[in-house]
Amino acid sequence: MKTITNKLKLVIWDMDDTFWKGTISEGDVSCPPEHIALLKALVDNGIVNAICSNNDFEIVKAKLVSLGIWEYFVFPQINWQPKGPSIRKIIEDVQLRPDNTLFVDDRILNLEAAKFELPNLMVLDAQYIEVLKSYIEDNPKPDKQHTRLAHYKLLERKAEQRAQVESSSDFLKQSDIKIAFVSAEQHIDRIAELIERTNQLNFTKKRIEKPAVEALVIDKSVTCKAVWVKDKYGDYGICGFYALKQLSNGTSQLEHFVFSCRILNMGIEQHIYYMLGYPQLSTNSKQLDSLMGTAPDWIGEITPELSFWQQKLFQIGDKLWHFAPILRPALTAIQARFFAQPTQVNEHNILFQGGCTVNVLNAYMENVLPDILTDVSEWRASASMMRYQFGKSHDKAELESALAWTSDVQPTIDLSDQRQVLILDLAKDYRTAYYQYQNTDIYLPISPFHVDLTKKENWHVVKEWKQHLGSGPWWDKIYSPSGLKWLANNCTYIENSERLDLFERFLTETIHAVKARMPNTKIILIDHSDIAPKDNFEVWQELSREITKCKHIVATTAKTFNVAVLDIGELVTSDGDFIDGNPFHFSRQIAFNASHKLIKEIQLGLSKSKDYATETPTETAVIEPSVRN
Repeated sequence: MKTITNKLKLVIWDMDDTFWKGTISEGDVSCPPEHIALLKALVDNGIVNAICSNNDFEIVKAKLVSLGIWEYFVFPQINWQPKGPSIRKIIEDVQLRPDNTLFVDDRILNLEAAKFELPNLMVLDAQYIEVLKSYIEDNPKPDKQHTRLAHYKLLERKAEQRAQVESSSDFLKQSDIKIAFVSAEQHIDRIAELIERTNQLNFTKKRIEKPAVEALVIDKSVTCKAVWVKDKYGDYGICGFYALKQLSNGTSQLEHFVFSCRILNMGIEQHIYYMLGYPQLSTNSKQLDSLMGTAPDWIGEITPELSFWQQKLFQIGDKLWHFAPILRPALTAIQARFFAQPTQVNEHNILFQGGCTVNVLNAYMENVLPDILTDVSEWRASASMMRYQFGKSHDKAELESALAWTSDVQPTIDLSDQRQVLILDLAKDYRTAYYQYQNTDIYLPISPFHVDLTKKENWHVVKEWKQHLGSGPWWDKIYSPSGLKWLANNCTYIENSERLDLFERFLTETIHAVKARMPNTKIILIDHSDIAPKDNFEVWQELSREITKCKHIVATTAKTFNVAVLDIGELVTSDGDFIDGNPFHFSRQIAFNASHKLIKEIQLGLSKSKDYATETPTETAVIEPSVRN
């Protein structure tokens, strides 16, 4: 062959008497400068280069390193194996097709053997190597940043790691794969490129030009999202696109569902198809079968990176917490209304119960999901109290007597109503002690977890908390001198060794009670980080270790009862992600990311409701909590 007939994406080079002159196993070789220049020109135009050579690996590598070009090659097959199977392995590793691959060798026998192994492979006799130069000149695709080379280097590292893991699923689970859904309007060129170039993972096989893409992404009857992918090995960029149309009969259909082969075998397309609720898709049965079945459990979702000014808005919100509290509500209202996109939800289908985390997250969501019913409290937020609200039998007189010194245990809403989604924040249980009331089955949740307030010698610390922390639970009447005296006379402090057993019991009873009253309700538990903040408040010095133990209980219980968990700890990466010394006061960036994940969980819970449109929050919002605890 003296011409390149198909679009070229990969060149596989023989070395001896092809890339260089001579046989390296017999002595030194010389590499023509024009061959090195051609290699670099190929990379500059986004064409990947690999090696298939019958030689000793280390000898060839050393020579290419000395020439300064080893890093221009990927997936080298330098061994004494037949070249046909070696070329097949390179193409499989690179995740391209033989049709777009060219093998260059000086021996006709090797070229014919490669064609026999892969009939669609393009081959080139080394004496016609100038054909490559002409191809680049006729088909320029500038890639001066070498982004395609970087991508295949990333694949190469992954392949090396994969070889050390026993199963494919084990490898994927440790790869920390994350996806984000971003505005399609910002990535028109990339989407048009995906639709034009992708074959293997273009499930609808539809081809449209850039003007049609521009019209599609602004069509209000179609939900369009670009898909960004990364894992611990690197950033893959925009690798997918879907266009989902709502049909008049209440179902939905994918107009486009396309992904780059660079994420082949990662499970991304299966995860998204499941997330969209298995909509109608016109494709062949083999491709459709590949999308069905159990959704991958190794893919996480994150929010996109924010712009410089968006990040500044989060930082301003954090600073206002300390320096200008009077401006918090106004700033929150303006920003929430500016950035949020309203969605219709059946009135009061969602109940969000807990402490200040409820306010923090809901302020990001209230204009997106305006009918979330919130129940913010200091005392009701504990699992020990929730079990009474949701059906735990108890002596009413005893309960009223036990709760006499607490300000907000009784529900402010009717909990008998059916809910589609119930969200329970568990922060209170993580930080509280339990006090048993007069040998009954009533346990009062009173912070902090590690101080016995039935002992008078400990009462002085309450005054210190009030002085240093200024707000939160410390002003509740149970912490008054009379309240502490009542506590000492009527309650028994449960030692920390027993506290976790009680927490597990209370959480189990709460879930049982909810499922008995509202069997079709989706339950979401809010879990927290066990990283300690900078300048951790003294009262919470030992809390991180306690949270770690609680998290294990939550994970086990959630798995047993098939309830969802939103783990804020997955988003907190350092002690700088908090706005003060309280381990439950995380930054606006963390709050936004958490609200984004929570909305995804809520969408799954409401997916059977015809009145619910699956919108996501805009990629920026700033909020200010109105309550601290």
